[in-house]
Amino acid sequence: MPAGTVKRSGRPGRLAWFAAGPLVGTGACVLALFACAFTVQRGLLEAGLLPYLVLASVLLGAAAGGLAAARRRGRGGLVAGLASGGVMLCLIILATLIAPGGSVMTPMCLRLAIACAAGGAFGGTLGSGSPRKARRRRNAK
Repeated sequence: MPAGTVKRSGRPGRLAWFAAGPLVGTGACVLALFACAFTVQRGLLEAGLLPYLVLASVLLGAAAGGLAAARRRGRGGLVAGLASGGVMLCLIILATLIAPGGSVMTPMCLRLAIACAAGGAFGGTLGSGSPRKARRRRNAK
């Protein structure tokens, strides 16, 4: 190799999985929240269900983020999922603090924290399995 050239491997950077998980999770959460708001606005669901719909959306988004992080990392799916859920939780807490009259010390924030951790761990566990390879049949003689 000539002097001054850097050999790069085909693998992504070490922290690429850390960035991919929360981005995918936040995007999935926003899409789920939009779908929930659309159904409530159309009158298909009652407005009293909004806290439960928000929890389900956060859980779904954290699971998608944990799955993306675990697939990207390739090993340690539970840790990758929990890290992705933790970053999503930090973003939610930041948005709560920025909102006027927002308080972090509410029962809903505790529920959102549990949903982020559980969803991230669930998605990370789903993504930690190795991809299935085609099994060869052995001919019995």
